[in-house]
Amino acid sequence: MLDLQNESGSLRLADAITRLPCKIELPTSWEDFFHQTGPTGSDSEERRQFPRWKNRVLAGLQQRETFPVIARLEQWHSVFLKDISRGGVAFIHSEQLYPLERMRLLLIDELSSRLLQKDCLRTIEVSWCRRVQMRCFEIGARFVVD
Repeated sequence: MLDLQNESGSLRLADAITRLPCKIELPTSWEDFFHQTGPTGSDSEERRQFPRWKNRVLAGLQQRETFPVIARLEQWHSVFLKDISRGGVAFIHSEQLYPLERMRLLLIDELSSRLLQKDCLRTIEVSWCRRVQMRCFEIGARFVVD
């Protein structure tokens, strides 16, 4: 289990996140994935409330059962953030998630802290999921109040 009660702050949490299971297999065509940073371009048809920022860091995802028909063990995984805004997040995970599933996401990097006003454990609700390849799913979610 991930120790969220810590006296050493973000460094201890970051170390815990790097030790979580991560089975993501990024496509070889994404070799520059971790080098992309900064604001994302927006599509003229998008109706976003907040601007998005490319943020390629690790985060902790606590999977939990939202729907009885989708059996999920409550467990933690490392995921790669793709982008983040004040209203939601996109990330890469090795497993498929379904719209309306609720999970918890632990964000501890500097950009997330600035956008969300602190290091935090946030509840997310999955909006969409796209399979990129085996063990690589791109997932979009919005932040919700538990």
